[in-house]
Amino acid sequence: MDQKVVRNKIVFGVLLAAVGGLMLGLGMEFYGAAWFLAPFAVVPMVVAQYRFFPRKWSGLAMGVMWFVYFQMAYYVAIRQLVPWWVGVVLAIVMALVGTFLGSFDRIFNERTGFRFYLLTMPAVWVGWDFLISGNLIHSTEGQIQYMLGKAPILIQPISLLGAPALAYVMLMFGCAIGLAIVRWMDSRTPPVDSPALSAAAFKKIFITAMALTLVWALVSVGLFYRTQASLGSTVRIAAIEVGTGAGFDAAGMGEFNPKVKEVLERLSRQAAADGAKLLVWPELGLNFDPRVTNKEWLPGLAQETKTYLQAAWFFTDPAGDQHNAVGLWAPDGQLLGAYNKINPVPVAGEWFSQPISYPVFDTAIGRIGMLICFDASFYYPSRNLATNGAQILASSNGNWKDAAVNRMATAQFRAVENNVGFVKEELITGAAMIDPTGTVVAATTIPAGEDIPSAYLIGDLALGQGTTVYDFIGDFFGQLCVLGLFLRIYFQILVHRTAMASRKKVRRQSTHHAQPYRRP
Repeated sequence: MDQKVVRNKIVFGVLLAAVGGLMLGLGMEFYGAAWFLAPFAVVPMVVAQYRFFPRKWSGLAMGVMWFVYFQMAYYVAIRQLVPWWVGVVLAIVMALVGTFLGSFDRIFNERTGFRFYLLTMPAVWVGWDFLISGNLIHSTEGQIQYMLGKAPILIQPISLLGAPALAYVMLMFGCAIGLAIVRWMDSRTPPVDSPALSAAAFKKIFITAMALTLVWALVSVGLFYRTQASLGSTVRIAAIEVGTGAGFDAAGMGEFNPKVKEVLERLSRQAAADGAKLLVWPELGLNFDPRVTNKEWLPGLAQETKTYLQAAWFFTDPAGDQHNAVGLWAPDGQLLGAYNKINPVPVAGEWFSQPISYPVFDTAIGRIGMLICFDASFYYPSRNLATNGAQILASSNGNWKDAAVNRMATAQFRAVENNVGFVKEELITGAAMIDPTGTVVAATTIPAGEDIPSAYLIGDLALGQGTTVYDFIGDFFGQLCVLGLFLRIYFQILVHRTAMASRKKVRRQSTHHAQPYRRP
């Protein structure tokens, strides 16, 4: 093929893959929540991978897509905490990983007649996402499944198999659509450096993918309406937001100011007067342990307002150890217990080692489990609290404004996975209340600009009805995809080594036959 044509195809392939990354990024709440683009985001990448990049460079399609997408994701996640180039470096690392993981898909599928097409790239992608979901930079934030938070009627089967299963279905759907375009291209112009995709192989793949996607959608709709019909009693909850001007700016940066205490106390009285039975305060709300310092203050406020009061504190003790915890006080002033944050945010200067437990408190308004901010981005804290009987998960958050926007979907997924009502509280703005179907029943409108007033979000939230299948089986699906990822990498290395050995053997034989004949 003419070298100019090859170069032009590669350039167009890069553009296609970049468009796929852009489509995925636009599905994030921060960029407009165009969730309907997410299931189709891998389509341009698949077309570029199979029909625009040369076979040996085909992994670049996933690499380019991941670079664009993760650059957009990191811009939101950490840009207010670290220099801009850190996000670029992390995106490059993810692009290199994507290039490596994607480099074998085309070779493998063409050699096997596409028999395992729906088990390769989706499993590899989901396996990698799950493998790194324990990282302390963004955890599961930004993963493809969260793009459907705007369409809770489509995410319900995560209460059976977990969120990675939804990511798999979305990727499988997109891969099938992409292959349909490849098949159409082959029918018009036979490929030069690859075998044409057979009609029989494509038909099996497309029908299987569409059938499984339809099954997911039908099950999801059924579960949505069943859960909606089973919603029982509600409890009126208020999430207290400090706003700017009391020690924190619009980005959520700053430190405790005595004005914070005044704001929290004033708004708590107002919310109680509006009928709130549970008051949820933000992470970073106090810079002292109220169980030790000013011990009568919170019990007295809970008694005065006749509410359950959830208050969080963060401070560094004289020994240099950090403490980040949240406590729950009953209307009689009794401290029911505390929850210690499990996962720190090192890029925000946070690092601690605290006792880990998952307490659930049986109260007059329902069984309450507490979380703190980043812990809701991981699967297991919410699941463990739900398994212990929580009907409501109340998360005290101290997110900067950009991150608060994107973590709406995170809260929705934790609600559906575990069939709980979820309160997402925020320090500055972005609070929400989400029922067990993942529907946002109340949310703070996030204003533009730097001046964000203190406020409280109040709403009636339905209690969850109990543990789910996902609570029972845990992260089995994600772990299965990790196994598939490792098997694929092992097979990829094995094939590469076999090919290298074959080439060496050919060279040795060629050298041997090239020796001049010598008379004995």
